[in-house]
Amino acid sequence: AKESMYDQPDVDRREDFVLPHVFYLRNLKELYLAHNNILEVPHDFSILNTNLRLLDLSFNQISIVGVSLCRGFSNLKTLNLESNRIR
Repeated sequence: AKESMYDQPDVDRREDFVLPHVFYLRNLKELYLAHNNILEVPHDFSILNTNLRLLDLSFNQISIVGVSLCRGFSNLKTLNLESNRIR
């Protein structure tokens, strides 16, 4: 099956990107959100995006990663949180 442009969006360095917009892309498999000054990931993000295999949140401003982020990702293979404020 041919992948649409919504299967692998690359929104790196977009200053106007709002994370909740990806809630409506249920078939999303890879999402690259590096360098977007994201402060937090909504607690229900993983529940609404269960098909994700790769999530790149590197080089943002995330300081807390809730347990709920990992619970809903049944297909997630790669989670990149490099260079955030997580301690």
